Amino acid sequence: MMRRSLWLLAMVLATVLAACAPPGAPVTTPVPAATATPRTPRAIATATPLPQPLAGAVFSGPIEIRNTASDAIISLAISDDGASATKVSVSLTELDCDGFSAGSLVKQASGNFAIAEGKLVATVPGIGEIDAQFTSPTEVQGTITILLEIPFGGTCDLGTWEWHAAADEGPARPVPTPTIASTVVAPQPTAPAPQVAGPELPVANHSLVESVGYLWICGEVENRSALHSPLIWVTARVYDKDEALLAEESTSAFALTCSPGELAPFCAILDKPAGYARYSLQAEAEPSGEQGVAGLSIVAHDSKMDPFLAVYGQVENAGPAASDYTVVIGVFYDEEGRVICVPTASLGAPDDILEAGETVPFWMWTLPPVDRPARYRLLVEGRALERARPPRLEISGVNVEGRTMSGEVTFPGPGTASLPYVMAVFYDEDGGMLDVIQAYVDREELNAAERARFEILDLPEKYARYELFDGFGQY
Repeated sequence: MMRRSLWLLAMVLATVLAACAPPGAPVTTPVPAATATPRTPRAIATATPLPQPLAGAVFSGPIEIRNTASDAIISLAISDDGASATKVSVSLTELDCDGFSAGSLVKQASGNFAIAEGKLVATVPGIGEIDAQFTSPTEVQGTITILLEIPFGGTCDLGTWEWHAAADEGPARPVPTPTIASTVVAPQPTAPAPQVAGPELPVANHSLVESVGYLWICGEVENRSALHSPLIWVTARVYDKDEALLAEESTSAFALTCSPGELAPFCAILDKPAGYARYSLQAEAEPSGEQGVAGLSIVAHDSKMDPFLAVYGQVENAGPAASDYTVVIGVFYDEEGRVICVPTASLGAPDDILEAGETVPFWMWTLPPVDRPARYRLLVEGRALERARPPRLEISGVNVEGRTMSGEVTFPGPGTASLPYVMAVFYDEDGGMLDVIQAYVDREELNAAERARFEILDLPEKYARYELFDGFGQY
């Protein structure tokens, strides 16, 4: 079962450290040693204005929170003239506060939060109090008193914490146009093949990204073997300068639709070890014995900054059979063609089962967060359904006031629905998709006949109609 991208939302903008290596047996890539630049305090004359932030930039960085959440990220979007922050976002992972808990929670507020002489002091509705100083056009630090407004749950006081953030590379540029690769027809059966590795499975376009205590080592495996839909495993190893092994992680590549000559993306996530100097990659494969479901395709798609790049759209099952464990995969590249993240999407379908003839929305965040990919491509794959279909959530009591939608869901049972959510798709007068918004309900699990509330914020200013879809992470 593929984990959702939302569960890793607390990753900050990353720095790509690795370069591509030639194809062949284990890929070894040195990681440049970090060099510390000592800071010398400087006196600032009273009449000299403090640094103003880089206009149009997005600042992101960690909040040094403890106890109530495992990770927290703050993000500030700066106006085009640099005189204010136009959006503030706080993302929390594994939140636990006064009886309210959430695996992932994002709070955003838009406004005109003034920046004067490099200082930002603001009360942000639904988030709390910010007191920050820009120490350079691309760096900011300060404190935040987090007073979260929890949907249907009152206020959650998380205390006051220090934070720091860095800017992106400059003013926003248009979101890149994706290339779409739909699922191929079911692979042709082949005779069982022995396990393969080395030159038949070179690792290409790989990179290393650091993000809040983790290393993300992502890339693509080229299938030069004769295997159709192979089971490909990639092992990432991290070493220090003395060649001592510091960390190791194996992960599977997305290869259910990978025929000979095609690329299968992967991303290994490791705890960041101290003093690492290089990493290596090794791929191996064997026959999977599976075939992808025919007829899956992405029929609509778009992207937006929220505050990092989010990709959304609709996926259709035009085949004759239901698709189980359906997954939409994004492969994001930097300007040098290296893979920098491989997130998967949430689907508006319970437990990711897509019935024959059904079209549902999908939504993904880039993980680790990315705001300036050079390009990306989308894949979709699914397996034959061999289990009982889960019940659907019942959506009722929907109310729209301004740009906020709320309502209830009921889980009819039997069983338990984990991480239930609602997805809304908004259309224009011509039936074109305007936006997809996902919102988790206010309970992490629902047993038979239990209810929960949902709230969807920032609806499009203008739309002709909408559709609601239900989903949950595990049944």
